[in-house]
Amino acid sequence: MIGMKGKDEPIFFDAVIERLAPEVPRFVVYPGKAWDETGTFIVDVGLNGISIGLRNLIPWKERGWHFGLSEPMCRRVGVETGDQVHVEMTRLGDSRPRELDELIKGDPKARQAWNALSAGERRDLVLFVADAKKPETRTHRASRLLGR
Repeated sequence: MIGMKGKDEPIFFDAVIERLAPEVPRFVVYPGKAWDETGTFIVDVGLNGISIGLRNLIPWKERGWHFGLSEPMCRRVGVETGDQVHVEMTRLGDSRPRELDELIKGDPKARQAWNALSAGERRDLVLFVADAKKPETRTHRASRLLGR
């Protein structure tokens, strides 16, 4: 179903794996309204019931929204360009991983480093930290990236 959802509701849809040229990554297009967002934001994505992790959902004026798929992700799910997939997207929202949030709140130098980042840099840092499976890896990534 394509349409506006509440912030906590996942979006489910069927799509085709696309690629513009062999030298660029594959991608999936979502033609609907992505909650109430207007700019790039983070979603947790599953393809055919297999989690592929966090992705940037990027606006595409002519077509809606899209996110990229790396070659390892495609292999893990067993898909190729042109294959139809069932997609589940959950909005990560503005929340930071607990480990990152604690570092920013508890360390003035880390907070200063965070505040010096652009919105895009912050989004990328959140994505990188949140994508780690173990809490200790998230803590290590957050500390390393904020100079602690």
